Amino acid sequence: MKNLVKISVILIMVISIFSCSKEDEDIQEPIATLNSISPESGKKGTVVTINGTNFGTNQNTVSVFFNDKPAFIQSVIDTEITATVPQGALTGFIKIIVDNIELTGPEFTYVFTVNVSTLAGGTKGFEDGVGKAARFYSPGGITIDSFGNIFVTDSGNKRIRKITPEGTVSTIAGNGLQGANDGEGINATFYGSETLAIDKFNNIYMTTPVVGSIRKISVSTGEVFTVISGLENPRGIVVDDSENIYVGDSHKLLKIDPNGTISTLAGGDDAGFTNGIGTNAKFEGLTSLTIDAFGIIYATDRLNYRIRRITPNGEASTVAGSTKGFADGTAINALFTRPSGITVDPKGNLFVADPDTGRIRKITPDGQVSTLAGSFSYDGPIIDGDATVALFNFPVSTAINADGDLYIADTFGHAIRKISFE
Repeated sequence: MKNLVKISVILIMVISIFSCSKEDEDIQEPIATLNSISPESGKKGTVVTINGTNFGTNQNTVSVFFNDKPAFIQSVIDTEITATVPQGALTGFIKIIVDNIELTGPEFTYVFTVNVSTLAGGTKGFEDGVGKAARFYSPGGITIDSFGNIFVTDSGNKRIRKITPEGTVSTIAGNGLQGANDGEGINATFYGSETLAIDKFNNIYMTTPVVGSIRKISVSTGEVFTVISGLENPRGIVVDDSENIYVGDSHKLLKIDPNGTISTLAGGDDAGFTNGIGTNAKFEGLTSLTIDAFGIIYATDRLNYRIRRITPNGEASTVAGSTKGFADGTAINALFTRPSGITVDPKGNLFVADPDTGRIRKITPDGQVSTLAGSFSYDGPIIDGDATVALFNFPVSTAINADGDLYIADTFGHAIRKISFE
């Protein structure tokens, strides 16, 4: 009898254990779900609320990513996560990981903020050095090599200066004397009115309007020598990947092939404004040139107050602008006041220095003109900061690096400014 009772007890225990095991197997932890985010767009630092279920309350078991960039989590409750948008997240899908389970949510649209800073200079004078310890005297032409080094015409000092991406300034050519003497490095002389361009080998080209020449600084030797002479009034310059040089010479756009043969791509001897092909087109002062990946040249037609577009076959058209003034808007509804430096980014956006208004303008590929940064600040202090508060003092030229950072020669601010998109 006792044995039968023992067997019954053991059987009950086994059945109980088995039942509990089955119940444990049937009970599953609730799975998290991601339903929505708010807001769905914003700049860096925006706090985004992620709505869903079963997030828990332990921040250590939750991760949030904006387009694969990790975000800082502010709080977690079972139905809501708040996280801060990281810098440079760009536009992409939001993703969360809860207890090793990955969930993908809606697309978050990243809104860039525009920030203006001083890379180097800010005080009139001449001094090599780092950042604001360096001094310039009315910097003018500007260009950037493939390593991100910036080169600028230091007009008042009659020298060509180099600024590294970190802001270290050195003098690569010129001794401060006025002239157009060729020579190595500091043995060369300049007039200070040179506009700069760079080729794919990082050789620097420059126009010297006073003597009508194009000069070159060899990247390998530092030697300054004259490539072309006898031009009328060369200003804007750009070099394509085939080593063709394009020059805005007064009222015409010249093309100089690698053999030194000069031809007129568009425009002629007479000033005016006409869209057309070749010599049927008219310009008045092509002060700056830039070229895109398709070989299309964009130019500031300064005294026509317009931005012009010239195709490889010499067809000239108007991108934006009409009469003298200042107004944002679409294409010819926008107004410029003697536009100066121009550069293009890989997406086809144009950036134009409008020095008389103290502004940097942006033109999208569909012709929409806006003010990127700045406000009129003639003979006043330059101010860094957000685009809405930043001030320039006669910005004349622009250049863009591979990371999309924009650099400005701020003439009367005696500084090289940087516009970054964050």
